Amino acid sequence: MKSELERILNREKVASRFEGKIELEENEILVDPESRRPIETSFLGMNEGELFNNINIKYKPSFEQKRPGKTKLVVQDIGKHEILHNTDARLNYRGCPKNLNNHLRLYEIVGNILFAKKFNQFDVQYMVNIFEDLVVNSLIGSKFDGEGLVRFYEEVGEVDGFTNYYEAFVKLQMSIFGNRGLKNIIGRFYKHEQKVQAVIGDFYERSGLNDFKKVVEINGASQTIRDRKKIINHLADESNWEQLVTVFTEEFSKLIEKNYAQPIPGLGGCGTEGRESEMDGPKGKGEGSGNEDGQPGDGQPGDGQPGDGNNAGNGSPGSNIDSFDDLFGDDAYDKDRDNIKWENLKGGNVFDKQMQNDEIRKSLAWNSFKAGNGVPTYLKSHEALDAVYATLAKKLKIKAQSQTRTTSMTLTRYGTKDYDPKRDAPRHLKYIFDEKGNLSLKRKKYDYDYPLNVKTSFKGFPEVRFVMLDTSSSMADPPGGYSYGRNRDVGNTDFIPWGTKSKYHYALLAWYGLLEYLRKNHLLRKSSVALANFSYNTEVVRGLYKAKRLALKPQFGGTSIHMDQVKNMFEKKGMLIFTLSDGDIQNWYSIKDEFIEYAHKHHYFHLQIGGTSRASKDLDNAGFPVFYVQGEEDLWNQVLDLTDKMYKGKYKKDDKKRTRSRLR
Repeated sequence: MKSELERILNREKVASRFEGKIELEENEILVDPESRRPIETSFLGMNEGELFNNINIKYKPSFEQKRPGKTKLVVQDIGKHEILHNTDARLNYRGCPKNLNNHLRLYEIVGNILFAKKFNQFDVQYMVNIFEDLVVNSLIGSKFDGEGLVRFYEEVGEVDGFTNYYEAFVKLQMSIFGNRGLKNIIGRFYKHEQKVQAVIGDFYERSGLNDFKKVVEINGASQTIRDRKKIINHLADESNWEQLVTVFTEEFSKLIEKNYAQPIPGLGGCGTEGRESEMDGPKGKGEGSGNEDGQPGDGQPGDGQPGDGNNAGNGSPGSNIDSFDDLFGDDAYDKDRDNIKWENLKGGNVFDKQMQNDEIRKSLAWNSFKAGNGVPTYLKSHEALDAVYATLAKKLKIKAQSQTRTTSMTLTRYGTKDYDPKRDAPRHLKYIFDEKGNLSLKRKKYDYDYPLNVKTSFKGFPEVRFVMLDTSSSMADPPGGYSYGRNRDVGNTDFIPWGTKSKYHYALLAWYGLLEYLRKNHLLRKSSVALANFSYNTEVVRGLYKAKRLALKPQFGGTSIHMDQVKNMFEKKGMLIFTLSDGDIQNWYSIKDEFIEYAHKHHYFHLQIGGTSRASKDLDNAGFPVFYVQGEEDLWNQVLDLTDKMYKGKYKKDDKKRTRSRLR
């Protein structure tokens, strides 16, 4: 059976001119790629591999016993289906979505609609894939009979029946390419509820598909029917997809209810409305260790953590995920779209896989920012902001000059001279016979040396870098504020919510610039970064990932520093610490003495945006470097310049008063 199926798939590959691989796996236990739970249906189709050109189809051999002769039909149509997510030469190189840009366009439209209705990212993924499958399957039905697709749906119906959503999806396809035989196979699962018919009818009407009609002769009488060929051509035309997917999502979202999502070839529907708990993964069953891909450990609940190589824990998803989404650690989820474990989006088509690539996601965020658009719906807000600020920091003028000393290494020695036991090392001794045949002691006369630059060690550079950011409401204003009589122009807020000309934007550029400086000079360690976010509350975290997450969540309230929250960081010694604020610290008098006492134990400086404050004057009088800055370049230049001096050993504690400067 398997060899015959492989021959069928190879013919599909050749005929379609698909340039990747098509692999077939036979197994009686198939596992959902997202939830890692066994599935009851008999087929899975997905696109894998580094270049996303490796189609993998899995099937249960027992299906052949239930439906003799039908396994090859299903496998063949799944092969066609996965190929057509790219293009198929037999269908004039049509397909859907064909490339990542088209896929992202659809995601953005669907995301905007479904997030507004409080559905989650798994619902968005499922809706996008369903729409793309509608186009792809219609193309299959236009040239082939599509029985394999119908047999796939038939098995879904036999396991669970059809939900209203799934029934509408299958019915819509049958109205586009189904013949009487296919409709008879699948029709027994229809409930024919009026709301299903209404959604299909409204989709036809609003999408314009109802306009494609033709007149045919039936039993000697002229009748007007839908022109299926024109409908399929309209569906396959990518210039129509934005309008089509908008109407499709608006109509089909009316049928979203608990447990509405049922299997399609590459996606099981886990995590969607009513099925959120399935993403927690199965509980462990015996003692063991976490799996490599970060899935739940297979041991019984214990003290170890799941998925990180220790004894299995309580069966929650593992932490062994090295991805851009994992950048921000395990903070509590927000109540918006960031409440999604995006690393679990393992199913779907080839372009869903591309969307998991860290570098692709970073570039998508940057491209959207450059275009003046908002944060794409397929990205978390904090990951998108992090990508943009990290990219902006790389564009700052940051020097990465390695401090080196020159030495040399001897590559080889050649020639000979008489050996001098008082001057020459024994390791250079060489025994030779002279012209008279006597044994003589010689040494190699010449050395061939190669110059080397060796990086010197900076043991004095502070190991921990602790930044305290003022996130009060005034930091959301432009640097001039209202006191200078300027309008409140904070720049573009489509992507960066506090605005590209706000004081907080410039503060973040300075902090990300510091991180980039440390990175370029090989001084950046994730554990050595700490950050305090102070406003109404004072929040302190340590670790690069959590520090980034906290920096990107300003409070925009009052301005207070709660010493009980920062005391643990201050009690250490010799850290690089700076505070950044734009006004008075409201509780300064009550914390001044304690704050200054702690600051004297560290390499500390203060950046004041705008004019003087009580805190900046007291810090200046206490001998700390205080810098008054206005524009964006003033701010990050001071941070980077002082850090650079510390790194190169040019900044000394005794020089603090002399380093004070006032910048305008």
